[in-house]
Amino acid sequence: MSHSSASFAVTLTLSAASLAGCGGLGGEAPTGGGAAGFGGSGGAGESSSGGATTAMTPAGSCEPLCQGGPCSAHLLAPLDGEVQALRVDATHVYWIEGQGKPNRIRRVPRDGGSAETLVADAKLAIDLVLVGDFVFWSEYVALSSPNTPGRIVRMSLDATDMQTLVDGLGSPTAITSDGSHVYWFEVSDGELARVPINGGPPEVLDGTLYKFSVGDMKVDDSFLYFSAGPWAGPSAGVAQYAKAGGEIGMFLDSLSEAGPIALDDTFVYAASVGDSIRRAPKLGGEQQAVVQDAGIGRALAVDANALYYFGSSGLHRLCKEGSSAPLVLAAGASGSRIAVDDAAVYFDDGGNLWRIDK
Repeated sequence: MSHSSASFAVTLTLSAASLAGCGGLGGEAPTGGGAAGFGGSGGAGESSSGGATTAMTPAGSCEPLCQGGPCSAHLLAPLDGEVQALRVDATHVYWIEGQGKPNRIRRVPRDGGSAETLVADAKLAIDLVLVGDFVFWSEYVALSSPNTPGRIVRMSLDATDMQTLVDGLGSPTAITSDGSHVYWFEVSDGELARVPINGGPPEVLDGTLYKFSVGDMKVDDSFLYFSAGPWAGPSAGVAQYAKAGGEIGMFLDSLSEAGPIALDDTFVYAASVGDSIRRAPKLGGEQQAVVQDAGIGRALAVDANALYYFGSSGLHRLCKEGSSAPLVLAAGASGSRIAVDDAAVYFDDGGNLWRIDK
């Protein structure tokens, strides 16, 4: 495949014919009463409306959450603005809050406690990633302040050491890290780039994505994965780029927009907002429709056993392998971001940040 942006645009508009071979949809409604505080009252197993359906082949099961009963959502912090990014480490939940007024970077103990503001003026911070004892984020150029350049910033988690790793950028958006480098997408120049986490010269990996938008980015040992779509046009997809160098290759196509993606050891998952969640094997193979739901939102997370997403009935959990219907963890919840760890599921609902213990 050529490196030209024109050929990449053609690839993004491929039909979804590869989905035809993944079998009929099950037609199962989501189950579970939902978390307290979101309108749910029943235990697991009660039907809930929403019409989400699964097309995955039964191949095992995953453990139920909340001891098989109704889940309880615990309030972590009230919010003042939209959540742009949400991450969790061993002790805290971190997020970017606001809509350019300016944005703030905040955190709260993951088990509950007082929330604190780490950065009160993070400009138009778009995305953040946690690496060891540091948080990294991307700052977008505000149209109201065109003389303030975009940048990639690193700060210690105790907020005592902050430095700009890369300055003079136009519009860096999605950001991720493999532990040695921080990767980002530069909208204004159509570039995928990276910089060592301890600082050094930035490196442009690919510069052929001019007039494309990247919604999310993830990385593993060998590849960089990102959701991308043209500024004008109905189709988006998930692309793959080898960190060692090479051409951009398409993984998932015909998505509604460049939305959230997630990785596990075997698959790449992508949310086609308002339609479905898809997956494709990392080593190559056909796309699969994991779940279809007209309420699919702009948040997606994965752990060893399940997917977590906002759907028609609220916050959903779907076992990655198995025949069970999606479980509604928080009925009626609709937010911007979801994060998971071994202990809990974390999410916003537009006004508050919540935790549901596993």
